[in-house]
Amino acid sequence: MLAEPSLARGVVHHDVLPARPTVHGDFPAWLGRHLEALDAWSGLAAGPGRIAVSAAMELAKLHEHGLRDREAALAAALHGLALVARRRRMGMSEPTLEADLMYRVARLQRRQRPGAKRTVAWGPTTGYA
Repeated sequence: MLAEPSLARGVVHHDVLPARPTVHGDFPAWLGRHLEALDAWSGLAAGPGRIAVSAAMELAKLHEHGLRDREAALAAALHGLALVARRRRMGMSEPTLEADLMYRVARLQRRQRPGAKRTVAWGPTTGYA
């Protein structure tokens, strides 16, 4: 049960929401407040553990899709990869997060190349005829 009845009806009062997220940093972005989400994810990405790796991934997504800043997105993804490498050296591998970050880094690097254009494969192998 929510403490504020208007929140249950979908009415959002900004003075009722906490200034910083308590569990997940993504709810400010849901409200369209990208800079607050950026602050929340940055704080989590600076910390230790697996949550920092996940936060770096979310920070990269926010930079790329929410703020349209590919350079910052690449920096966040590379930071996440550095955290994954550190955890791997400590015996705590994160293969799924590492693969996701590697894919994101490769895609961002590809898009930063001069003259890079988005290509879409058309034909029977993609389901488009």
